[in-house]
Formats: sequence, structure tokens, C-alpha cells
Amino acid sequence: DLVAPAQYWRDPLNHTQFVEKSKFLSDLNNMKEEKNPEYKRVITNLENFIMIKWDDDTTIIPKESSHFGYYVLGQDVEVEDLKDTDQYKEDWLGLRTLDESGRLHFFNLPGDHMNMEYDWFRQNVI
Repeated sequence: DLVAPAQYWRDPLNHTQFVEKSKFLSDLNNMKEEKNPEYKRVITNLENFIMIKWDDDTTIIPKESSHFGYYVLGQDVEVEDLKDTDQYKEDWLGLRTLDESGRLHFFNLPGDHMNMEYDWFRQNVI
């Protein structure tokens, strides 16, 4: 059985249904066929976009989705890096734009989800 916060589960085995029926995540990630240019405009206007992945994360599955990576569609074992996704290549959200301008930041931390020292957070995020 699968329990996930409402509309947060992205089904890699039935991507089409996810995109069509999701009222939150597929829309917010600009995954629908008709893209919302406002989402990209807002994201590309950010000063910085910071993503943190924990090496032993047991909350975010797959943990690579903390960096906008995800399962290769049609299975739930092999994970695709953000930069290999259509979302990045076609710049649906503006993540590629941020990356190319040095404003997209990827951090990896040891431990489980949200395991970080405040000093690290203050020095690297704030």
C-alpha cells in the first residue's frame, strides 16, 4: 500500500494518468501538455534555488527527487538525473535557466531527511 501526502505521489508506472489527474504536483512542475509561462517566469526571477538531498533519506523516495531527478518512466528502480529529463532540457520551469546562470544549487548531506546543523544551514542557505 502507498500512503503519501495528498497529490505528492508521482507514479512512475502510470505517468500519463499522473499528469492528467494530479491537481497539484504535475501542474506546479509544469508537466502538463500546456505549459504555464507564469510558473517559469516566477522561478527564473529567483535570486537562487537551493535543493538539498540527504544520502540516507527515508522520507523522499526516490531521494534523487530532492534534486528534481526521478525514476525513468515505466519502472521504479533506475533513477534519472534532473539534467537528463525533458523538464530540464526543455526548461519547463526555468531550472535550466537558473543552472546556466549559476543560480541553481545542489547540496548533498549525510544522514536522513532534514538531518542538518543550523550553522550549516545558515552558512549555505540563508
